[in-house]
Amino acid sequence: MALDERDYMDEHRKNGAVYNPRQFRARNKDSKFESNGKGLTFSVFVCLVLAFLVTAASKSLPQQIPMPTAAQFVQLDTQALASAGNGTNMEVGFSPGGSSEALVLKCLNSARTSIRLAAYSFTAAPVVRALLDAKKRGVDVAVAVDLKNNVTQDSSGKARAALNALVNAGIATHVVSAFPMQHSKYAVIDGLHVQTGSYNYSAQAARYNSENVLVIWGRPDLAQPYLDNWQRVFNAGQPYSTMQ
Repeated sequence: MALDERDYMDEHRKNGAVYNPRQFRARNKDSKFESNGKGLTFSVFVCLVLAFLVTAASKSLPQQIPMPTAAQFVQLDTQALASAGNGTNMEVGFSPGGSSEALVLKCLNSARTSIRLAAYSFTAAPVVRALLDAKKRGVDVAVAVDLKNNVTQDSSGKARAALNALVNAGIATHVVSAFPMQHSKYAVIDGLHVQTGSYNYSAQAARYNSENVLVIWGRPDLAQPYLDNWQRVFNAGQPYSTMQ
């Protein structure tokens, strides 16, 4: 540490030495340098430690990922589902925006042998047309719908008109009142493919509601439980009559 000049003079007198100011300044300079050097070394050490800690902490923090747009969400979900276990091919669609209805129609239009459809709300003209077209192609089509929502509380008449079109085309159609509501919404295509999700077969679901559709292609093992459930629901209903 730095020396005090008075102490330095007293020390020399005690030892019988002659005080030399030039010698005092030289020694004091060396002492200050030694002290400052130690302080500088410690400061450098502290800075290095802090730099190491900051670097390590930054590496452990999660990197910020840009948020995808709505369209990218659909693409990402579809890609993830398509690569899901066992190579299962899946597709998703959402409403509003049109992709839900488009995916439902794609699924129905792919039918070659059979369609089994369960519906809560059944008023969508494009879905009705897809079922009628399938019937014309020789596809075995059968439908089970909720009685209350499509008949007794159908104030617009759209649901009854849709059911009338099915029955007039020879499509087996049952209305179900065995449950508080028949709320399932799905279709099984050719005993192989399943279309499911929150999507009701209605214009409201296609254009305005927040809805989702999932299609699982080529999974007969998954399609069979849906077929079993559909058959129980269908058997619990009654044939729809155009006179209702």
